[in-house]
Amino acid sequence: MQRIVAFDFDGTLTKRDSFLTFALHSVGAWMFAFACMISLPMFVAAVFRMISKGHLKEYLFNALYGG
Repeated sequence: MQRIVAFDFDGTLTKRDSFLTFALHSVGAWMFAFACMISLPMFVAAVFRMISKGHLKEYLFNALYGG
């Protein structure tokens, strides 16, 4: 039996963003936690609206999958 999994990054299929869920399941908990620690300054900047959520996602994506 095949399983189909869909992730919606831009909100066309769901009402919420699924990027973090996708990232957690695609790289595992330890790598996800490490990338979040590296990206912590960007998370803080997003909370204080110094950068956009899109910019934060790009940075986190690069921390997870870059290189």
